[in-house]
Order: sequence, then C-alpha cells, then structure tokens
Amino acid sequence: MRLRRTLVFLALAAAVMVAAQSPARADDYKGWFVYLDLASTQPNSLDQHYANTVDFATNQAQILSIENDADFSWKLGGGYSWGKMGLLKVSYWTFDNEDKESGSATGALIPTVFGYGAIYTYQYLYGPTFEATGKVEATTFDIDYARPFSAGEKMTISWLAGLRVASYEETQTFTGTDVLYTYDQDKHFENKGWGPRIGVNVDWGFTKRFSLGGTAAFSFMQVTSEGDASQSEPGVYSESLS
Repeated sequence: MRLRRTLVFLALAAAVMVAAQSPARADDYKGWFVYLDLASTQPNSLDQHYANTVDFATNQAQILSIENDADFSWKLGGGYSWGKMGLLKVSYWTFDNEDKESGSATGALIPTVFGYGAIYTYQYLYGPTFEATGKVEATTFDIDYARPFSAGEKMTISWLAGLRVASYEETQTFTGTDVLYTYDQDKHFENKGWGPRIGVNVDWGFTKRFSLGGTAAFSFMQVTSEGDASQSEPGVYSESLS
C-alpha cells in the first residue's frame, strides 16, 4: 500500500511538471512527448465460481465465488506531435492481479473449477478445508494517429484511428482436503487478438499551461482463444480437458 501511494504521488508530481512546461492546447504543441498513467483497477463480472456447499443439517446450499479486489495498473506511452497536423503515439498498458479465498466448510463441498466430474464416484468433500485462487493478466499495445480540431477558445477535439494488439489470461485453482480425500482442480484460458481502433479525445484548457482530457475509444478485434482444465487426487488419479 505504501509503495502504491508513493508511485501515485510521483506520477502526479510528474504530471504537474509536464503541465508547467507544455502548452495546454493539444493543437499548439510540436515535438516529442511521453506520458505515464497509474490507476487502481478492479476486475468485474469474471464469475470465478469455485465451489458449492450443502449443509445437510439445514439443507441449505451456497455458491462460493472469488471476490476480486482492486489492484495497481500502469500505462506508458509516447510519440511525436506535429501540432495542428496531428500526432502519432504508441502506448502499452498492463494489469496483473491475483485474489485468494480460503477457509473451511460445514457439510459437503463440491468443487466447480474443473466443471462436472468426479474422482472415481466421489463427487464432494465433507467438512473440508480449502483454498481457491483467481489470477488475471491483461495487456494492450496501441498505435494511434490523432488529428486535433479546435472546438472553441479552450476546447480541442481529436479524432483518432489506430491498431490495438491485446492479450488476456485467466487462471483459477482449487485445493480442498477432508479426512479421506484431496481435490486439486485448475482452469486456464488465454485470449489473443488484434484489430483496428477508433475514438475521440477531448481536451479542456483551464489555463495557458494546464488542461484536463478524456478519451473514448473502441476496438474491433479478431481473437483466438485456448483453454484447458484438470483435476486430480495427488498420487492417485488425474484427468484433463482442453
């Protein structure tokens, strides 16, 4: 946490220094530029469901899923601006996050990371201890050309077009142990794609050397996906799917 706060402070200090040295209007600047974005990023809608529990005493069932917390991500970019003639830039963004859940269950626990399947005829663990993990890794690499147009005394709108190359990996694991059995399950899939990217950026200059900007962009990518899953009772039995 302390390291994250230090990095955020350094990024804000660098942004202030750059703003003090460069004109606020996006179509006024000519020359090379670099930038660094730091953010707190939280994965959403991953549905990392790892087990179901059934309490035989109360006949109640519960779905267990990993709660994904926010983590640090960064983006580094740079390029060259010709002022009113536009700019060419490249950028790289990355995110790497892992969440864990552990504890014990009352009654039956049915692991679901592998999907439906049983080790021999034994489909659940009874009163086990367990640990589950969910890991996400994502990267994007963008090449964009942006052309600015003045939309007022303080506002500049830039239309952009370019290319995006992206990858996304997700890994889930589960280990549970009761008095008789141990289940190990894992699942991994990887997506890679590339395609054109279009968008718009708006810069609003508050003063001569300070402005705020925002970008909305859309990518249309062709993606290939690969995945596999496996489960085992260590030293006894294993099976896999891909």
